Amino acid sequence: MKLMHSRSMRAFGAVLLMFYGAVALASEADRLVGRWSTKGDDATIEIYREGQLYHGRIVSISEPLYPEGHSSGRAGQPKMDRNNPDPAKRSQTIVGMGLLRGFEYTGENRWENGKIYNPRDGADYSCEITLNDNGTLDVRGYVGIPLLGSSQIWRPAAQ
Repeated sequence: MKLMHSRSMRAFGAVLLMFYGAVALASEADRLVGRWSTKGDDATIEIYREGQLYHGRIVSISEPLYPEGHSSGRAGQPKMDRNNPDPAKRSQTIVGMGLLRGFEYTGENRWENGKIYNPRDGADYSCEITLNDNGTLDVRGYVGIPLLGSSQIWRPAAQ
């Protein structure tokens, strides 16, 4: 009887450790969640979690409207995703659109296996994100392998 009680206590302890480990990992992963300013404060991106994956959307841009005399003929109207390869999405406004999708936390302040959309050229790129020791993000978009890409540093946005 005593042996059985000891085994069940060890099993309970192991389950408890796994639970606390999962909670600690989730809170570590959620450090990505929040608002981030892109290079030059051109945009503010809100990163959020859905299930186990992280995504981001544009919540503001420095120049949200087309300027006077713009070739689109849309002066004073919200900027649209005009370079999207899907014609049905070209009427979507830049503010509010999804920019990041499908990132997984892989440990050691890294989120990988995601995609980043570039509204300037209408293309999706593979992407990885690293949280730096100084609290900034290194966001690296690439084609093929990370070595063949470019990075931007994003900083926490003023709330």
